[in-house]
Amino acid sequence: MKIGNEEYTSRWYREYEYERLLYELQTGDLIEFERGFYKHWAVYAGNKKVYHRAYPEDGNSFCMFIQSHSALKDVYRYGEIVLEDLQSVWADSEARINNSMDSKHKPSDWKTVLERAENKMNESQPRKDTYNVIFNNCEHFASYCRYGIGFSKQVDDIKQNVLIVGVTVLTGLVLGKALSVITDHTDRRSQ
Repeated sequence: MKIGNEEYTSRWYREYEYERLLYELQTGDLIEFERGFYKHWAVYAGNKKVYHRAYPEDGNSFCMFIQSHSALKDVYRYGEIVLEDLQSVWADSEARINNSMDSKHKPSDWKTVLERAENKMNESQPRKDTYNVIFNNCEHFASYCRYGIGFSKQVDDIKQNVLIVGVTVLTGLVLGKALSVITDHTDRRSQ
């Protein structure tokens, strides 16, 4: 059983283009939703349904950038994995099929993808599968379902950017100190 849409990334669709995206979607595809500060990820289950991590709105300002746009957001617990209508999760954001990591990781067949999603959903009910924005987020869940390993490219990109900034700052501090020592040494010799 081969998976469809291998290595495929569609263009971004708006909610009014729902039928167009549905026409392209195949069971087991990963769907990426543009949420501004971050991307939300889901696994297409077929029949206009997706598996994803739901984030109920609880008034906590930290949750404002990691919440689901689910119509049932007050029903689910924080980070719970659920099966829900695609249109409920989509809301007013842009969405696209994004199987771009297929080139680096071998995708599983669609039955295995759905089996993993269902198993994770059953695990998350008693809180065995705790949400963590860095180590266990919606993208980790979606990639685990498709590839058998959980990873988050958006988190990895942020970590890499933080590392670059850190190295740049450290380099600046070292160079600043070296320049200070050289200047101090030069001042002493000229006296």
